[in-house]
Amino acid sequence: LEVQNIFRGTMEKYCTRLLQLTITNPLQLEYQAVLSAGALFSTIQHWLVTGKRISPEELANIVLKLRFNS
Repeated sequence: LEVQNIFRGTMEKYCTRLLQLTITNPLQLEYQAVLSAGALFSTIQHWLVTGKRISPEELANIVLKLRFNS
């Protein structure tokens, strides 16, 4: 559980840095970063649990097409 929290926290910081380029409202930025980090975490977790059926590159391409489209 501690590793998950560290991983999520790191992703949340990364998402915040990316999103602050387009979101100026601090509250919206906070919640969008939490939402995005949770989605990324869940996606990676799903990829691992289902046996990594696609390459990391393919997963990254899928995520890049879907991410932050708000």
